[in-house]
Amino acid sequence: IKFWPETYEFPMDRRTALEADKRIDSMESSPGDAAGDALPRWVLKDSAGWGGHGITFHSSCPAHVKIPSHRNKLVALPMPRKVLQRYVAPPLTVPPLGRKFSVRLYVVVVGGDLEKCSYLANEGLAKLAAAPINANGEHKRESGDFGVDGDRHITNSARYHARQGEEGLQIGVLTGEAGQAEEELDLDFLKTVVESQGGDFEAMWATISSAAAQTLVALHPHIQRDTRRSLLLPKILGFDFLIDQKFQPWLIEVNRFPGLAPRGQGDRLVKTRVLHAAWLKACELHAESAARDGSPTREARLRLALSALGLDGLDRSDVALLEKLDVPCV
Repeated sequence: IKFWPETYEFPMDRRTALEADKRIDSMESSPGDAAGDALPRWVLKDSAGWGGHGITFHSSCPAHVKIPSHRNKLVALPMPRKVLQRYVAPPLTVPPLGRKFSVRLYVVVVGGDLEKCSYLANEGLAKLAAAPINANGEHKRESGDFGVDGDRHITNSARYHARQGEEGLQIGVLTGEAGQAEEELDLDFLKTVVESQGGDFEAMWATISSAAAQTLVALHPHIQRDTRRSLLLPKILGFDFLIDQKFQPWLIEVNRFPGLAPRGQGDRLVKTRVLHAAWLKACELHAESAARDGSPTREARLRLALSALGLDGLDRSDVALLEKLDVPCV
């Protein structure tokens, strides 16, 4: 099953993207939202963006794109400057306000051994857009870094907080089952949203798990580079999915260095438990390796490091958050 939207790198794939846009024109029209307005066809974003900045929405492939000048510090080759991605439409929304959301999940790799030490955390965050997708007003505007159109489509907590702080902006807050009023909700609430609209959450989760495992194979060189000097320390990756109205998850982004600083109480709980689980799993694997090698000092050194970081005394039950991924042979 294909699990990523049609995607092109700019400027390298500009001609191919324009040809794809013409092909789509000949086959279909842009899907409409609940208000009858056309949703965007394409999302254009920086290859190394953050906080929702630099994202614009387009009804056709942009012929001219201003390309930022930055280089990949890890390799001598220039990075793709922009990424053009097909808009996932129509997206599943959260009732009663009809707000779009993305799902942030965490994948943990310990020591770079993808086949033996890759895990998917079964806790994550549903990140809500700042405005309902069928909001009235200026939403027909095609682009604008922090325009109203972005508030309907961008699911990013930094953007949410920035917009919430602007004078006169009213953002509807959704309250989860646990009573939290957050722009980010946990996966238990997401399961309720999916099943209340007739979806099979377990089947959707199986697709997400398979997508994460297959993506790790593609990321293998990068993960090796990030973990080659870290022995059995955990590497945490952030995987962002969008869900369409057929309950198909689409992987739109992988963050090699996801933000783990908490922004709210529900957000803090999930990120803290994921961090604890990752370090506990590293301790377990160190203990197993030390037992095989007959050298118990490595786990002791890791626990000393955890103590120095203030992470000793962790709740060992948190390690149950990590589900082993079935990663194909690399």
